[in-house]
Amino acid sequence: AYAAALMERIVALESELTTSRKRQERTENTLQVAKSRILDLTATAGRERAARKQVEEQAEQLRHEFDVLSKEARASLANFAEVLRQGVRSVSHSKGTRPQLVLVVAE
Repeated sequence: AYAAALMERIVALESELTTSRKRQERTENTLQVAKSRILDLTATAGRERAARKQVEEQAEQLRHEFDVLSKEARASLANFAEVLRQGVRSVSHSKGTRPQLVLVVAE
């Protein structure tokens, strides 16, 4: 009777060990999947940070280029206004009249 009880206990323990091994294997698989997902998310986050930084740098470059172009445009307009004033002066001197001319240069 003792040997039979002992044998039943051994079979039960072997069954528990098999179940435990299966659970451990599933847990290890889940852990590997989780690690893989973490690595993917980390890589994605890194790519997103790099892309965001690149967009910020491009935006800064565009702001700089816009500033330069707007300064050049203001200078060109001021130049044009001066040339126009000189033209009006020469026309008014040649005709002896002084026409009314108002120039507005926006800055």
